[in-house]
Amino acid sequence: MRSAGRLLGFLVVGVVFGGCGRLGLGPAGTNDDRMPSAMVDLTNGLTEAAAQYSANSNSYEAVNAGLLNTVAPEFSWSAGGPTVGAPTNAISVDSCADGPDCQAVVLASYLSGTHQCWYAAMASSVQAAVALGLPGQGTFYGLRRFPQTCSAGTPGQPTQPPSGWWTTYSSASVAGSGG
Repeated sequence: MRSAGRLLGFLVVGVVFGGCGRLGLGPAGTNDDRMPSAMVDLTNGLTEAAAQYSANSNSYEAVNAGLLNTVAPEFSWSAGGPTVGAPTNAISVDSCADGPDCQAVVLASYLSGTHQCWYAAMASSVQAAVALGLPGQGTFYGLRRFPQTCSAGTPGQPTQPPSGWWTTYSSASVAGSGG
């Protein structure tokens, strides 16, 4: 009985750690399916933007490329500019994506190996979600393949991926595979 328990334990650990490479949790370079750098950059970028949103009286108005380059210099932030051909860790940011209310932020990052533009949008109000065409208030992800440009947009004129917005990267990836 004890051997069967150990075998089951090793099997569970093997399955869990065997799948980590596909989730981006394994050692770098061990699996071509690991979480793409653009997704990691956007996830970290959303964390930075959310922290600055809280520090700025719950508004994205002051959360711009200049501020983000200061507080998160590990990324190359641009104000709505394109990230195609940009250096690694480049993130395009539109900090008042919903217009004058400044309750939404859109980020974009280009993954050159697969020619994909990944998007992350965070809306802190229902009005901001409506302005961006998001399914609701919260955080959503999008994907556009083979884009001419990869940009978060310009203030008041957000860029929405043609394939739509989803609640997870994996949903966006599956849905965006034809676009």
